[in-house]
Amino acid sequence: MVLTLGALVLTVVMMAASRVWTLTPPMPWTTLLVLGTIPQIIRLIRVARDRPMTGDPPLFIVLDAATAQLNLTFGLLFTAGLVLGRVFGL
Repeated sequence: MVLTLGALVLTVVMMAASRVWTLTPPMPWTTLLVLGTIPQIIRLIRVARDRPMTGDPPLFIVLDAATAQLNLTFGLLFTAGLVLGRVFGL
């Protein structure tokens, strides 16, 4: 849970910090496209929280695959946000 939500929080903090401190180029506002993964994160956290603690391997495999899909979605949206920001000069 901390790692999935931490990526969102870190993205927002990095974008805000890059606008306050001029040590790095500002991250474009379009990187906030990653906030589109919030429903996927909430769904994943609910499944992980509500799963029985029996050590059921198939459920763990499903959670592992869902986490990989979340990482892919997050990475694609973040990359798209960076590209769009660069193309449109945001």
